[in-house]
Formats: sequence, structure tokens, C-alpha cells
Amino acid sequence: KFNLRLLLQRVEISEPLVKSNWEAYQLDMRTAHRKFIFLRSDEQSKALGLSIAISELTVEKMPAKEWDRLVEVLDGWYFSSHLKYLSIHKELPLQSPLDHDPGGVFLSAHVICDLISRHLRNQENTENRLRSPRRVLVCRDRLRSVQAVALFNKKEHSLTYLVTHPDNIRHPINEHISTRAQGAGTQIILYLARLALKRNMPLWAIIRDDSEPFYQKLHFDDDAAFGKKILTVEKIKQLVSLKIFPFSLLSQ
Repeated sequence: KFNLRLLLQRVEISEPLVKSNWEAYQLDMRTAHRKFIFLRSDEQSKALGLSIAISELTVEKMPAKEWDRLVEVLDGWYFSSHLKYLSIHKELPLQSPLDHDPGGVFLSAHVICDLISRHLRNQENTENRLRSPRRVLVCRDRLRSVQAVALFNKKEHSLTYLVTHPDNIRHPINEHISTRAQGAGTQIILYLARLALKRNMPLWAIIRDDSEPFYQKLHFDDDAAFGKKILTVEKIKQLVSLKIFPFSLLSQ
């Protein structure tokens, strides 16, 4: 069943999570969820009902001194993605998502948020954070709200983890959300594609099965030798020259 130990480590709640029936469990999850600052900070954008387009998104490296704040954001996404998964299945997640799992993408987001958060927590001091070969990238909207987070190994030129705000995931459960940031994950890929061109190095990505369509859409190929996805420099140049979206944005 769902790992309640992790939940208890992350949040203080008024009552222990010992009730076994679904209604009580869901209520406890929502109580825990409200303990975190997980909502977007762009409430003004919500009020205006504006859609966030890819052209309004920017990518930057997150300074080590701000990692603690990012952990709070990821904790919020951690609970939000799991609640979305539960609302789809109405049952506890007993196994990893399958290819046909309609809510598996949210369970994957739930897991990746935890993995990135654990990495950030494990870097105990600023010195360790600065020496780490992994860089933390964030995609922000025009109001500086974080819309996607990635962990990138600069030494290996490999994308280790990529996760977007649970509200941004393409799924019927999110169709009613008018403030979804479209293309937050794609913007991070474009940022890394620019870096690949600059360094003349291919871009590798370690992916989960349910994210396969995302990387296929961005023209990644299989790298059988390393068991990863790969986007070569030659492929990026070809996509740019043919003006294939979104790589056509690299020529702007």
C-alpha cells in the first residue's frame, strides 16, 4: 500500500493515519495536502483566467541557496499528483503504473517529485551542493511561479529527472484548468538542446515508460548502448533547419 512512513515524515497532521477505509484515507490525504504551500503563486493569473503559453516560459538554473524553497514546491506537487491519481482510481496504488494505466502519469510525477526532493535534501550543505555534478533547472512563468523542475547531470550531459506541475499534465482530469502552463517540460528540453549545440554534445535522457510519448514527440531516439533516450547534435540541427516545432524556436 501507499508508503505512509514517507507521508508522516513530510507533514504533521492532527490525527494519525490509521483509518483503513477509503473515505477516511482520502480525508487524511487532503488534510496533509493542505499543510503544504503547493498552490501556484500566480493567483492573479488564475483570477484573470489566463492561459500560460510556451512563449511566456523561461528556464534557468536554480541557485543552491534556493533549493530548500524548491523542496517545498516539490512536496506540494508530490501530494497534488497523488491526489489526482487517487481521484482517477479510487483505490490505493498497489503497484507501479502500467502502460494502460489511465492515471499512471500522475503516479510517475508523484514518484519523481519524491526522487528530486530526496536528492536536494541529501545535499546537506552549500559546499556539497556546489560540488554536485547535477544541476537543478526550473521553468518559470511570467509571474516567476515554478512550472517544471529538472535534474540534469552536467558531467554526463544527461537529463536524470523531469517533472511538471501536476496541473500541467495532459490528461482529461486537467482539461478544466484554464491556467495550465503549456510546454513547461518542452522548454526545459529546448534549454538543454541549446546547451547541446553549444557544447557539441548529445543530450541523453533517463525516462520512465509512461513518459515515452513525450520524448518521442520531441524526436528523441533509443540509445541501446546506454539504455537511454538520445538527441544528437546532428538531429537537433536538422530539426532547427527544417523549422520543426518546437525546435524552430531555437533559431529565434
